[in-house]
Amino acid sequence: MRHLQIYRSVRAVVQEGSIRKGAERLAISPSALNRQILSLEEELGVPFFERLPVGVRLSTAGEIYYRTFIHHLAEIDRAFETISDLQGVRIGHIRVAVSRSVEAGLLQKAVQGFRIEHPRVNFSIQPTGAEGFAQLLTDDSVDLALITQPLTSETTETLAAAHIPVRAVVARADHKADGISLAQLSEFDLVLPVGPAGFRSHLEAQAKRNRVAFDPALESPILLRPWRGEGPVKPSAQFCLDGTVAGGWLVANAAALVPVARFAPAQVMLCKRAGRILPVAVEKFAQMLVAELEALQP
Repeated sequence: MRHLQIYRSVRAVVQEGSIRKGAERLAISPSALNRQILSLEEELGVPFFERLPVGVRLSTAGEIYYRTFIHHLAEIDRAFETISDLQGVRIGHIRVAVSRSVEAGLLQKAVQGFRIEHPRVNFSIQPTGAEGFAQLLTDDSVDLALITQPLTSETTETLAAAHIPVRAVVARADHKADGISLAQLSEFDLVLPVGPAGFRSHLEAQAKRNRVAFDPALESPILLRPWRGEGPVKPSAQFCLDGTVAGGWLVANAAALVPVARFAPAQVMLCKRAGRILPVAVEKFAQMLVAELEALQP
């Protein structure tokens, strides 16, 4: 299947936007990769790439051929995994784009659970924003996207969606058994996710709806250990989604998870590229994530 080699070479160049970077990914020389591309263009009779001052991009004809190449690669990968399944050996590589708000808890739990059953399946996790995941799916840079408050596109297909309650992470010593009211939020240094889209946009919308002004003490893409108030510094409160923070992390960081009053749940969606037939391992993992999302529904 020598044609598969050029398919994978083209995919590397498209994903990297550069022949040089594509060659680095494929562990071959840029000149060797360029010869492959030139040979392909000669065979097709059309330029596959437009050469730019920095990097390359698909030509109009290249875009049409590229969709066919990617579809063929997906079919070959699925056939390979199906045969492995028949032989009783589940193998594969799963690439997931994910919002930071569900990465450490929900996704990590699912990956660990899946690999216990299928240790020969490996993963690539790519954190992304609510506005950028669709392009990653369209380019086949990832297989699945698990996104909070996504900006959906016609090129994506939703496999599952869940509305998950908003919680606040506070120091255990500041734990308020009945949760945090909107009035009490002013007593905390607020830690907000980096914006403007995704989970941040949901929090801002809820604050506006309840006529609360958010003045963050800190912005962070990851969950931080909460701090207690000391002197002029207030205790911290960082927002997260229920069920997306590992219990071990809460214990290790002396943290508590408490409800936030009058905040609507946030939407988390699992997506794939529209019309794509997923490889066997990816399909199995997607089914696990669907079940995890359903379990988080209040």
